[in-house]
Amino acid sequence: MTALIDAQGRPSRVAIYGPSGFIGCHLVADLLRQGHQIRALARSKTKAEWLRRLGADVLLGDIRDPQIVRSVAAGCDLVFHLVTGRFNQAARLLAYREINVLGTANVMSAAVDAGVRRLVFTSSMSVYGRLSPELVTEETPATPTLFHDRSKLEAERLLFRRGCELGISVVVARLPWVFGPGQPRFWKTFHQVVEKRSFTIYGAYDPWRNIAHVGDIVDGLKRCAARSAKHPGCYLLPGHNATLSEILRLIADEAGVRLRVKQKPLWPAEVISRTCRLLLTPFGRELDFMHGVEFFVRNYKVDGSKARCELGYVPKTSLRETIHEMVTWYRKSNYAGSNEHLLDQCSDFPK
Repeated sequence: MTALIDAQGRPSRVAIYGPSGFIGCHLVADLLRQGHQIRALARSKTKAEWLRRLGADVLLGDIRDPQIVRSVAAGCDLVFHLVTGRFNQAARLLAYREINVLGTANVMSAAVDAGVRRLVFTSSMSVYGRLSPELVTEETPATPTLFHDRSKLEAERLLFRRGCELGISVVVARLPWVFGPGQPRFWKTFHQVVEKRSFTIYGAYDPWRNIAHVGDIVDGLKRCAARSAKHPGCYLLPGHNATLSEILRLIADEAGVRLRVKQKPLWPAEVISRTCRLLLTPFGRELDFMHGVEFFVRNYKVDGSKARCELGYVPKTSLRETIHEMVTWYRKSNYAGSNEHLLDQCSDFPK
């Protein structure tokens, strides 16, 4: 976007934390295509080498290390912070806070020291927690239920508070489900629908979801970076609203298979999940089973009017086209459940 060009007509010098994740690798490749200078922080030597071949200046290290985080931001005038502590079976609140909160504090300090003009932070719609099937907006109260979501909301608030104190413009982008070639996160769902041809929805209703194509999200993040206002901002960057059963049937339709959707009661799992929460929360622990319950009780039917009006953000890739690309990629990659495969998706960038 031309708005990422500075007042002297020069491309931006951009620091990216989390460059080799699903969204990060697409963002890096897109910005490099446009001539921007990229300095990135990577933990994996393999991914660092791939990013260097694209043309990025890459430092190896961890977001929890203030010194290496500061080195990445030095000389840059824009920061994208995409690092997140992901769900895992032995999740601890402390582990999420180390990455999502303390790591974010390191990024903010480094940005201030470097004189960065704007910091764009990727958060998640999951910070809203459980919602009724009504339209979600930026003003909807955030009541996160899982440790990951609580830590992301804490990171948002830290950035807004310190951004105002230190005079740096902060923009938070709350993202929906992001689909596209190279996305390893949803392989179990696609495998269940395409290969098993059966899926069970637990609960009495059909929850809403919002799905965006990664190309649209990259466009939205660049629009956040190009935002003209100097005060902090928070935006939902939605794609398309659909119920879970509609999404499943569209996956089956694009795969050319007949799908059997079953529905079972959720209340037994709910009882177990609440019991686990009472017993484990005081110890800063939660189970993967608890995440599974939340999957069926959350509604994210999103109103994207604020991003449309203030950023000019409008998703361009249809829901059907987005799912078609996912089905094609999952079959080609044999349902890759690792993000090691996603680096190949940007291989068309000139080496």
